[in-house]
Amino acid sequence: MSNPKLCKGMKFPNRKVFRAALREYIVKKPVDIKFKLNEKTKVSVHCKYECSWRIYASQIAGELTFQIKTMVPTCICGRTFKHSQVTSTYVARKYLDDFNKNPDWAVSGVKHQVMQDVYVDLSINQVYRAKRKAREFILGDERLQYGKLRDYAVMIKVTDVGSKVILQTEITEPNTQPKFKRMYVRYNAQKVGFLGGCRPLVGLNGCHLKGKFGGHILSATARDVNDNIFPVALGVVEQENNDSWVWFLQTFADDIRRPNELNLVFISDRQKGLILTMELLFPTVEHRFCVKHIYNNFKLNFKGLELKAALWRCAVATTVREFEKRMQDMKKLDNEA
Repeated sequence: MSNPKLCKGMKFPNRKVFRAALREYIVKKPVDIKFKLNEKTKVSVHCKYECSWRIYASQIAGELTFQIKTMVPTCICGRTFKHSQVTSTYVARKYLDDFNKNPDWAVSGVKHQVMQDVYVDLSINQVYRAKRKAREFILGDERLQYGKLRDYAVMIKVTDVGSKVILQTEITEPNTQPKFKRMYVRYNAQKVGFLGGCRPLVGLNGCHLKGKFGGHILSATARDVNDNIFPVALGVVEQENNDSWVWFLQTFADDIRRPNELNLVFISDRQKGLILTMELLFPTVEHRFCVKHIYNNFKLNFKGLELKAALWRCAVATTVREFEKRMQDMKKLDNEA
């Protein structure tokens, strides 16, 4: 099928096989075609540019077998670098192994490979569609994978006793299947490890999901005794806002234990929805801010490596007296500047 040679009288097991062989043949030939008949029992194709080239095939009576009945193999039209049959689906299937071995295959690389093999110049959009379809062929349709989440949640609870998984769905239109809304996942080892061997400091952060359906991941992470990052829980939500943070942190508190009972300190990037959430849910719990994010705002008005170093000396101060001294040193630097 990689390079079929068609001729009058040739037989094929069924219409699908004939269509696949026909496509490979005309791409290699090359002949751009249009269908004059495209039915279950007969197929008739002519040259798109109205020369004498044509093929007619039909099903043999009483069988599924397709046979070429008429074929005029001579095409006098000149070659072009566009072909209606070299679609994104065709490219995805033809180079499926290459996409599988190299998921980050560059757009320019795909275009170059197709041009070398079949002398067709794909558009940028065609290549992007081909890459997306190849991903779906390899990993499966993302939409269908959402239907397996309930089984996944049950499997976690059965195989890792003590884990907690909450799956929320919503019905957006009457008489339709519920759609995924939010999910909270915390494995048993995460809770045991956090309560038994981590510092009482929890970092909160959110990031975008770049898949087909978007969304955000909200995460709670800690530091273990070796100062390594220790993931505690995560949630997948529709977007990072006040409502989603309230849901995530309320679930986290009910799951792990109340933060004020554990004397926890939260640290975040000063996301507005998160600040309001902390004030609403845990008004007595300490909420600190990430110095790296503070510096990103600080350097807009106060530039220079010396001021940056001074800021970090303030951040790592371990006593009130030392902190006040470092702050005075930084103020002097600002006045001198």
